[in-house]
Amino acid sequence: MDAIQTRPKSISKQTYILVNILLALFLLGMTFVSEWPAFQHVNRAVGGLLVLLFGMTFFQYRVKIPPEVWLLIAFVTWSGVSGSVVSYDYNLYMTILRLMIQSWFLVLAVSGFLMLFDNVKIPMALVVGLGGILLISTMLTGEFTQAMDPNDHERLSGVVNNSNNLGFRMLWSVMALMFFWNVYKARWIRGLILGATVPFILAIIYSGSRKTFIVLILFFLLWLVLTQRRLATKRLGTFLIFLLIPFVLYFLSDYMFHNTYMGTRFQMAMDNPDVDNARSQMYKRGLDLFWEKPITGVGLGNFQVVSGIGTYSHSDYMEVASNTGIVGFILYFSIYAVLLWRLLWLVRQRLPDDEKYCVYMFINYIVVLLALAFGVPNMLSPFSWFLLSCMIGYSYRLSQRVERRYVLHRMKAMQQVHQS
Repeated sequence: MDAIQTRPKSISKQTYILVNILLALFLLGMTFVSEWPAFQHVNRAVGGLLVLLFGMTFFQYRVKIPPEVWLLIAFVTWSGVSGSVVSYDYNLYMTILRLMIQSWFLVLAVSGFLMLFDNVKIPMALVVGLGGILLISTMLTGEFTQAMDPNDHERLSGVVNNSNNLGFRMLWSVMALMFFWNVYKARWIRGLILGATVPFILAIIYSGSRKTFIVLILFFLLWLVLTQRRLATKRLGTFLIFLLIPFVLYFLSDYMFHNTYMGTRFQMAMDNPDVDNARSQMYKRGLDLFWEKPITGVGLGNFQVVSGIGTYSHSDYMEVASNTGIVGFILYFSIYAVLLWRLLWLVRQRLPDDEKYCVYMFINYIVVLLALAFGVPNMLSPFSWFLLSCMIGYSYRLSQRVERRYVLHRMKAMQQVHQS
């Protein structure tokens, strides 16, 4: 079965269309909820419909739940039970617990549908499309133009009302665009793909999110090494791209450093390390709280209360460790470990080029998420869970198909032996 097929045969056309509409509405709600809180009700309704629809198809198609989903429910269960005992702020604990339960239902439904669809093309297109809506909205309001002036010290935030969140969304729009590099192989289309990344990259720069810019460079370097290195020795065009992109990244970094407010922020941090003292204090307090209660942590969301800092830890590692302890830490990051192990196993199998490219991209995505986790609490981000769900569902379905091929091959070989 083709990895990028237009419509799966295992599910009805009506269900396929309905689910993709619901996914688009859900992502739209996540995009605009900061500007218009009424979208919270839209997200709850859409999420409920997705889960209900998945429940209706669960037994019909005998969907096997991936181990990552079981690990997530184990993490949520542990966090719920331990947090109910140790939490200092029970209302805050309940708020985050509800978010985690909703995230589990989201992962269950989205990963399940991706297994049935055997297709990640539309979710990636949705990520690009909604990123484009965000980008265009900043241009229409004049915010993009204003952020271009480094002397104004303005950071692009758009309708998400958070510069770091906007940079994060623009980064994923770039990465989702590059997913289509191997889908459309015509040179002019690939030229359009590279050209389309430019405004998203500029939006990252003007958002002033330094960690996002660093991870952007990491993504492109990994993309070259994982997906283009072997082809660079066989195709002149790929070889030129392999040489060109590092130079483009260098000149882009030079432009950023000397001509934008992001560059000013980098220079301030280099000249005066105390500028970023708040982040280091978050890590220090997170470690202190972890050592105080290494098994249970201080309870979901309670870092911001017990630490005295008044906000979450701005780190997935510290947020999980300080709030849920070593048990929660192991359960949570085992989700990433199991997914990454499966992807690394798939890389070693005989796969068509489009499937192998997809697997390499997912490995890149996981590395990006883990790198961002030093400055972003992915655990609290529905968008991060959505992306993980897509990778979990598709990779699990792909691994099942590969294993089934091996079983059929062995059975055929055994029949030939008996016949001979």
